Amino acid sequence: ILTCVANVMLNHLFYELPLPEAVAVTRVHHQWQPDQIQFDTSGLPRKTKQALIKKGSTLEEKSLGCQIQAISEEMVDGKLMYVG
Repeated sequence: ILTCVANVMLNHLFYELPLPEAVAVTRVHHQWQPDQIQFDTSGLPRKTKQALIKKGSTLEEKSLGCQIQAISEEMVDGKLMYVG
C-alpha cells in the first residue's frame, strides 16, 4: 500500500501529472528481498523492460493490490479534484 500511495503522490506533486493520470499510471515496486522489480499488470513499455533487464534487473508483472482514491486541490481554480 505504501508503494502505491508514494507512486501516486510523486507523480502528482513532483512530476506534476494531473491527478487522474497520476492514479492511472503503472505503479512499480522494488524491495531488498526478493531482489526484483514488480510492476502493475497495466504493464511497462517494452523499451523500459528491455533497459531494466539489460541492467541486470529481474522483473515480475503482477497485481500490486492497489485501489487508490485521491483528492487534490487543483491550483488553477482552487476546486477539489477526486479520483477513485
